[in-house]
Amino acid sequence: MSGYRKRILEASGLPSEITQSIALKGRIFEIDLDKNTYGFDPLYQGKIISVIPYDYQSNIVSEITRSNQGGYILLEGVGVYKEGVLTKISEISNITELDDMDVSVRLYELAKLKPGWLEGVGVPPSLPFVKWLDELFELYYPANIPLPYIYPTAEGGVSLEWDIDKFAEFSMEIDAETHHGNLYGMYKLGGEEIDEDVDLISDGWSRVSTLLDAEEA
Repeated sequence: MSGYRKRILEASGLPSEITQSIALKGRIFEIDLDKNTYGFDPLYQGKIISVIPYDYQSNIVSEITRSNQGGYILLEGVGVYKEGVLTKISEISNITELDDMDVSVRLYELAKLKPGWLEGVGVPPSLPFVKWLDELFELYYPANIPLPYIYPTAEGGVSLEWDIDKFAEFSMEIDAETHHGNLYGMYKLGGEEIDEDVDLISDGWSRVSTLLDAEEA
């Protein structure tokens, strides 16, 4: 819930607890069939305990049990918010297992790195930087190109690497301070290199898409 919506509710005198549709990525961290509850840890939010909805027990319990093995999921349903904070999930409509290369999950994991993660000197990507990059992917990442492998850099940035047949290497390193990317590629045939600085908010993603589409042609 946005801060603006929260202020409107407070000013209106309406009940502070509301329900709304949700589609949250996260992880099931516990399940208690005796109490008919499960624990869900959504990305960038606090852990919550909810009752497994009766209407979905027969087909959802197996999904929750399988997800409890540690994988991330997309959970869709209805959430209950109190004063802008998710307190429980009242309905579950669907649970989908997420791909290991899911961008949101990978970036979230990088933000949990500790200082000195690289032999005592690595700087972890900051939470604001990771959230910014996650939103950028959501808004601008071309649907026609494969997802990249995502790695941290020693300086607190992020490196994206694509596994593309005709490239010996194709990657982009994103600086945490400037929010610009350095795009580097080398073709297997002939060894021609690409080395460019790109603006991720203007034409950076379209440049990546053009190069990868040209490679596939």
